Amino acid sequence: MRNRYHIESSICDITTQKIFMKPYFHTISLYFLLFLITKAVTLPIEIYFSPDDRPAIHLIKEIDQTTDRIFAAIYYLSDQKIADALIRAHERKVQVRIISDEQTSKSIYSKMKQLKAYGLSVFIPQEPQAKGFYRTRLMHHKFALVNGKVWIGSYNWTVGANIFNFEDALLITDSPMYNIFLKRYLDLEKKCVPFIPPALATKETLELSILKPFIPEHFQQPQVSQPAA
Repeated sequence: MRNRYHIESSICDITTQKIFMKPYFHTISLYFLLFLITKAVTLPIEIYFSPDDRPAIHLIKEIDQTTDRIFAAIYYLSDQKIADALIRAHERKVQVRIISDEQTSKSIYSKMKQLKAYGLSVFIPQEPQAKGFYRTRLMHHKFALVNGKVWIGSYNWTVGANIFNFEDALLITDSPMYNIFLKRYLDLEKKCVPFIPPALATKETLELSILKPFIPEHFQQPQVSQPAA
């Protein structure tokens, strides 16, 4: 099912007071709100909900129609059909650049290694571990610039997110919005390094972080000694 909505600037009358009371509100969301208020325009937005709408079908369609560039910041990419579509775009000379999370990229299910092998530009953030934290920060974005549009939502590029999870994905056709996310992508890529697949890929060393989460030592379950027989 395809849902097409138009977001009118009048919706801001309801939410402006609440949002502007929060100085920490995300910059992109603030820019979006300001744009709607100042320009008073109507934005065409297509909204897809999984599992009912199968977002991957619509995403792959947009990828296959793209003629210039695909820039994406995606937490987890493991859907082979999406990977195949990105490879097809690369073979059409479309500029494809993908940023993904460091830990998910090392998963045995991730397609980052395959994209790298086909010559696509793939990256992971390179930031030191923050003081007081037990792991590096997540690259948790899920947006893409594809076919001149912005694709964004909770939907990860995985089979589970497409056919099993309750997720959402928005396809926004708007030049100012596109430029905001383009700037965000380019700024983020400056903090990244090219993805280098692990030399020795084993199930133990490449276990996905969300399946085997990082746990601080002081949270580890203590071992209980067994009484002697």
